[in-house]
Amino acid sequence: MSKPILLLGDPNGELVRRKIVVFRRLEPGDTTAPGNHPLRESPYLEGKILEIALGKSTHDDMVRLAKKRAEVLGAGSGLLSSYDLAGMLFSGAGGGLFGVWLDYLPSWSTPYLLGAGAAGIVLGFITRVRKRGSELAAEEKWKATPERKEYDTLARELAERWVTFSLEVKKDFGFHTEVRVAEGSEDPLRLAAIDPRGFLATPATFDPEDFLPTEGGGVRYEAVHAGGEVVTRLCEGDRDLPESYATKGETKKDEPAAKREEPAAKGEGEGESEGESESESA
Repeated sequence: MSKPILLLGDPNGELVRRKIVVFRRLEPGDTTAPGNHPLRESPYLEGKILEIALGKSTHDDMVRLAKKRAEVLGAGSGLLSSYDLAGMLFSGAGGGLFGVWLDYLPSWSTPYLLGAGAAGIVLGFITRVRKRGSELAAEEKWKATPERKEYDTLARELAERWVTFSLEVKKDFGFHTEVRVAEGSEDPLRLAAIDPRGFLATPATFDPEDFLPTEGGGVRYEAVHAGGEVVTRLCEGDRDLPESYATKGETKKDEPAAKREEPAAKGEGEGESEGESESESA
């Protein structure tokens, strides 16, 4: 097994590994090199699979800090800070008025439906104010936590290391961790090895899930649209689950099944032998 490229952490300790796709633009007449992968987004791009790693302790810190951040920033969310109730009132009133127009509902319900729609608009305005207030309060609460400084430091280190890693990949392999698919297009599409939103944020953020192996077949990469929408794609033809990543828990789960199969097979063999002896005696 090839040695992964370490981003952060102790190279001699336990590692969290995943595979990523890096990209290269093909010139006219070029063909996809052996071992590389064509990409469905463009016939003029090819992908190469590289394996990266983080120290397990570093990734554990990322999980802990991201969980704490989500817990603090999400503390202010609730029914009165979401648009669900206002949306239900407004959409229900609109549907009711349409029903009155089609004579599905009696005309005397019109004032009540208009009142419900107006209540939805007012509640939506109040919700917007409350939502913004709760977000600001949660941000101030997060700034006061001891984990905030630790989170920002780790996010900054990871973003800086990713920039360095991207330059190394370009120098050593001639590939890019991010590439534009359609130059000059009104809606250009970029491909990225890892979701770039965390690295572009100010201050930088991170998602621990970005550094875990892809579930199922294929190796995931990100397609980034001009509007900021990020869609996960799969590069087929490879599997993002290093052999050394199998956990002990998975091995233990498989053992009882194997043990259960052995007695069953033994029982079937005994049944067959008994049947054969009976036929011989007959």
